[in-house]
Amino acid sequence: MQKSPKPSPRPWDWPSAILVFLLVQVAASRLVITHWTPYLYFTQTLSAFSVVLGLALGYSHFRTRGVRWLAWLYSLVILPWQLVPAVEAEAEFSERLLTVGGRLLFSTGQFIARKPVDDALFLVALVSLGFWLIGLTAGYSLARNNNTLGVLLPAGLATL
Repeated sequence: MQKSPKPSPRPWDWPSAILVFLLVQVAASRLVITHWTPYLYFTQTLSAFSVVLGLALGYSHFRTRGVRWLAWLYSLVILPWQLVPAVEAEAEFSERLLTVGGRLLFSTGQFIARKPVDDALFLVALVSLGFWLIGLTAGYSLARNNNTLGVLLPAGLATL
């Protein structure tokens, strides 16, 4: 009795992966060069991480449900970790993390109450979350489905 051969892995397309990475980086860079607020460069860093993570999750053999959970868990770890340097106090990481969380919670309360939000970290966090999602979905769409429109549309709109 013959064993059935292992299914061959999906081919890896280096040029497309590099172009997706560059497309998302160009979109983030266009935002960073505006110098609207300090720490806007977090968007570039997070978009780079998210494209790599999206490509890795898309190429993996995990089911869609598992990929969603992994993406959610990575988001819960990486986003706060990257936003902590906005607190320039000489304190431990956990204290700075709590400070960032408190600032974002207070700013969210102001935003919901339709009051002006004075903390620039709120804008940086929202924009970083947007670029995180763009990079994650672009990398995943390319690696899992080879979906060119799923890659170009969100990142292209962010570039415009």
